[in-house]
Amino acid sequence: MEIGFLTWYFKQTSLEDLFAWAAENGMSGLELDNCPDNLDCVKGLLARYPQVRVHALGRAKNYLVGTAAERQAKAAPLERDIEIAAELGVGVINIFAGRDPNKTVEENLPIFEEVFTPLVEKAEKHGVRLAMENCAQRGQWPAGGNLAHTPENWRKMFEIIPSDALGLTFDPSHFIFQGMDYVSAVHEFGDRIYYVHAKDCEILDDLLGDRGIYGNDWWRWRLPGWGEMDWVAFFTALREVGYAGPVGIEHESKIIKIMFTLTPPHSGCSDLRIKPVLPQASTTRSGSGSPAPSRVLA
Repeated sequence: MEIGFLTWYFKQTSLEDLFAWAAENGMSGLELDNCPDNLDCVKGLLARYPQVRVHALGRAKNYLVGTAAERQAKAAPLERDIEIAAELGVGVINIFAGRDPNKTVEENLPIFEEVFTPLVEKAEKHGVRLAMENCAQRGQWPAGGNLAHTPENWRKMFEIIPSDALGLTFDPSHFIFQGMDYVSAVHEFGDRIYYVHAKDCEILDDLLGDRGIYGNDWWRWRLPGWGEMDWVAFFTALREVGYAGPVGIEHESKIIKIMFTLTPPHSGCSDLRIKPVLPQASTTRSGSGSPAPSRVLA
């Protein structure tokens, strides 16, 4: 498997510095969020850093809310991304499906079919695959803002649009706080996993016990190896289903704030490294948030 990282968290860092940092630190690629209009710039960076490629494009929007005209307007940038991905030779676009939180799952499904049928057809024609990330968008709790966040919903969505041009970006961290089994999901949907995010999730048991599941801040994102994930079991499952695509490290940790910006490699600073090493399995849970050093990926 190849290892890279997502660019969306580093909006204040230039794209050139991101490519340079990836090359210096042994990263094979990037997930390029909201691809810039200047494709010549991207092509130039790919030529300058041939060891770094674009693993995927990213376009995280809620495509299922609003009027029909508003939904169509939201889909327009994704239509452009499909064309750009084909031009750049990028096979996957990471997306959210979206959801109208004021409607039930069953009420959202016809909207999903209406919006995504033409998008998937266009992706098919261009040899590109749309990969729905399983982020629940908990800000609209408990319904969430993304229909594609549970295996139960995936079955319904793939029945409606069975095309191989529609699949999943699998981020196991979203299974942790929802109490779902990511290993069994990998086994069931392995042929639909087109891209993988590496992010961990830590459950703060003391806060969960005090606030309950409808409370806030009883879980938090961590870098891989600092949370509840059993990475050995997860990567074993990916191997078992034949996944050999890239893994993108997604940094959303509020604990390791030193990584809010990347240190450009030409600055002479070397205090920041993300090492492409798979962490060992986590077998204990701690409300203190103190990581075991042997599990660190930082």
